[in-house]
Amino acid sequence: MSRDAGQAAVDRPAPARYRMAELERLSGVGREAIRFYIRKGLLPEPERPSRTMAWYSEEHLRLLRTIRRLREEELLPLAAIRAVLHDVASHPFSQRQQRMLRRMRQRVHREGGVARSSRGRAELAEALGLDREALRQAEEAGLIREGADDLSGEEEELLALWAEVRDAGLSRERGLGPRDMAMVAQAVDKVFGAELDIFSERLGDLSDAETDALLEVVIPNINRMFALLHGRRVRSFVESANAAGDTPADDD
Repeated sequence: MSRDAGQAAVDRPAPARYRMAELERLSGVGREAIRFYIRKGLLPEPERPSRTMAWYSEEHLRLLRTIRRLREEELLPLAAIRAVLHDVASHPFSQRQQRMLRRMRQRVHREGGVARSSRGRAELAEALGLDREALRQAEEAGLIREGADDLSGEEEELLALWAEVRDAGLSRERGLGPRDMAMVAQAVDKVFGAELDIFSERLGDLSDAETDALLEVVIPNINRMFALLHGRRVRSFVESANAAGDTPADDD
């Protein structure tokens, strides 16, 4: 190493480190929540020089601020936040793409952001006939936020849709519950991962008008295509199963 490089290394400030109390103050997140996020894998383990001491980094502070914003502004459950954090970490965006994402976020918030439900968690659960176990499963499946009393309009609709599915016959008596809807979230994650690959690899130079069109046209159309293709897949399976059932049986 040259002397200049060695001097630069000496002059470079050491990475910031925080004790728990300071991390709470800077992030606005309480220590119990921080420990919960670590257990759930949303935050890395801190540096532990001893059993009674832990140091937290700038990465912890950045992630906590992101988690808090996603929970408070976007009303996302932890399962969705985990997916978002993974997506961001796995797709390094160019400065142009980051500007596009900021424009999209500003546009969404100007148009009202995420609507709040007019009913609280307990009132909605009572109206839909959902007990504590059903709500726990809904949290586990990522339909609603863990422990949230003020649900979003989106969370209310997801619970109402599940209640309709239950009333149609897919009930607990048949061994089914909201957690079985996790398959839908998994399908969404897979599709969105493919969309992110396209965005990060090929869509680095969209104009402002094209960026707006992502929200106005592209995303709604993809959602509709997904629904139509799923319906086609179900119909094809039913037709094939019926055709197989119509095959004459062999004579004994």
